[in-house]
Amino acid sequence: MLVQELTDIREGPGLDYKVILTAEKGDKLRKISEQGDWIKIVTSGGNTGWIQKETSRDITLTPVVTIRKTFVRS
Repeated sequence: MLVQELTDIREGPGLDYKVILTAEKGDKLRKISEQGDWIKIVTSGGNTGWIQKETSRDITLTPVVTIRKTFVRS
């Protein structure tokens, strides 16, 4: 997940839960699960929490594969 704007990371999926951290625009978070309009995340520091879905977007990482020539002797 890529944070789109300054956003609060909360203890649970809702505005009534305590803010435990703040993520800044451009921060990368790992998505664990979703519940309604909320996403459970893990920060790069290993902290877990919840952010509102509208404050982030999915980023797809494309794997890079390197192919080397293989010579077969017969």
